[in-house]
Amino acid sequence: GFKGTENIASGDDVLLMYKIKEKYTNAIHFLKQRDAIVYTKAKSTLSGFINQRQRWASKGFKNFNKETKVVSLIVYLFNLLIIITPFFDLFITTNNCFSVSFFKISLILLLIKCVIDFLLLFLAASFFKRKQFLIYFIPEQLLYLFYVVAISFLSIKGTYEWKGRKIKK
Repeated sequence: GFKGTENIASGDDVLLMYKIKEKYTNAIHFLKQRDAIVYTKAKSTLSGFINQRQRWASKGFKNFNKETKVVSLIVYLFNLLIIITPFFDLFITTNNCFSVSFFKISLILLLIKCVIDFLLLFLAASFFKRKQFLIYFIPEQLLYLFYVVAISFLSIKGTYEWKGRKIKK
């Protein structure tokens, strides 16, 4: 079942699931059971954390199914748009009654993102019995914008280490 994924340094479990889903289209279901949770140890350094996330994000985008590609692209572009939109105010000026503040547009997009993210995180925090961590939601949202964009970029262009090997993209 792993044929075709030999040259991908990480993510064989996810890529195998995609292959199973292709063969058994309607037979794959999400198992929402606490007994089925798999934990990954946290990295002890920031560079280790970034390296791990870069490796996770670089699973060979071409091997993802269409739904994953679309969702990944939407998340990346939406985060990027929120970051760059305020800078449009510096370069684009309008002198009519329909003047648009790109900073306000960015705030509206951020609000939309926060509502969606909070709903998802609330459900996840409830399931994992970790609602106490929702107090970090607002500061996390600002950091997460840059995190998503940076890790996405690094996963396409950068190098990372895995099991003693340096993997170059």
